[in-house]
Amino acid sequence: MFRILLLAMLCVAPVAAQRDFLTADEVDKLREAQEPDDRIKLYLLFDTVVDDALAHKRTVAGLPALAKTERELLTKLERLSEIPAADKERYRFSLEQAVGATRDSADLSDVDVKERSRDVDEKERQIEKQREAMSAPDRKSEKTADEKKTDANPKKKPSLLKPGETLDQANQSDQLRKKDDKDH
Repeated sequence: MFRILLLAMLCVAPVAAQRDFLTADEVDKLREAQEPDDRIKLYLLFDTVVDDALAHKRTVAGLPALAKTERELLTKLERLSEIPAADKERYRFSLEQAVGATRDSADLSDVDVKERSRDVDEKERQIEKQREAMSAPDRKSEKTADEKKTDANPKKKPSLLKPGETLDQANQSDQLRKKDDKDH
């Protein structure tokens, strides 16, 4: 069973091993995972490699072969989960995770490449909009309607002058107070 999974993942590996798709962290995780089970789990997690390729407008011709292999793997995993075993509880969770991940990956691989490219492009646009929204307060060139109104009617500068009092009058009053303070 594990040989079949490993073989299937080796078929997936050329798609995943293309330059610039795996991050340094992903490569390190693969180096650390020496057991086939661990590597298979990682390869299933790295299925976003296809989306990355589509986002970079790269051709991904291997999706039909990947989908076929994943469907075959899914069938075998489902058959394996139906086999009664005394120690099934020990590996039930891992098997369920493998079935779920393989099913999700197969579903993604079954999608038409053009449709998936549109989905990836839409996600990229959404991410870009979020980035712009987060940086919008920093932009000074784009003013809202309220800001434009405020610019047309500038606020009166704060003052300590009494209503109707001029600066000269305030200065005279201040000088008189100072003189009174000196006298007392």
